[in-house]
Amino acid sequence: MAKHFQVLVIGGGNAGLSAAALLLLKNGKLKVGIVEPSEKHYYQPAWTLVGGGAFNIKDTERNEKDFIPKGAEWIKDKAATFQPERSEVVLASGEAIGYDQLLVCPGIQLDWNAVKGLQENLGKNGVCSNYSFAYAPYTWECIKGLKKGKAVFHNPHTREMRWCRTDHVPRCGPLAQGRCVEGHGHPILERGNKALRDTTL
Repeated sequence: MAKHFQVLVIGGGNAGLSAAALLLLKNGKLKVGIVEPSEKHYYQPAWTLVGGGAFNIKDTERNEKDFIPKGAEWIKDKAATFQPERSEVVLASGEAIGYDQLLVCPGIQLDWNAVKGLQENLGKNGVCSNYSFAYAPYTWECIKGLKKGKAVFHNPHTREMRWCRTDHVPRCGPLAQGRCVEGHGHPILERGNKALRDTTL
């Protein structure tokens, strides 16, 4: 007989684990399943701080098993297809899991190749991303190494990175006076703040 859960959570990242934990705090008798194939859990919100030199990348990696909420069942597999008409999710292994309620929290799928030239330059040539365990530390290397010229920060972590960079300048003196510019596709967010507005693309 196929497994069946009152609540089935797809994704064992911050969102999925938090949702499952809160549900079980409200009702510890709920039958909750969490579909997550990874053995490691990454605290991605801290990667911005890693890129800003305020956090150690090693501290963002933990064992997934240590964060599965008490009372939830960890299903170490990938969700392959959804069958809402049958209230089932088919896993990569072919097993079908039934549910009463479904929470879909799989996180993002990175597509470096969507930007021409990005994949082959990440982690070198001054090209950084805080969306990767492998590349976030390089952001800080670039910030520390900027002696002159211009640093362009793009959404969604533009302001956080600029704050980290601004904090770095007074501590390093005149050797770290490179100009910071923010780029994003939205209307100017810093309305009323001329200093920020003048460095927004």
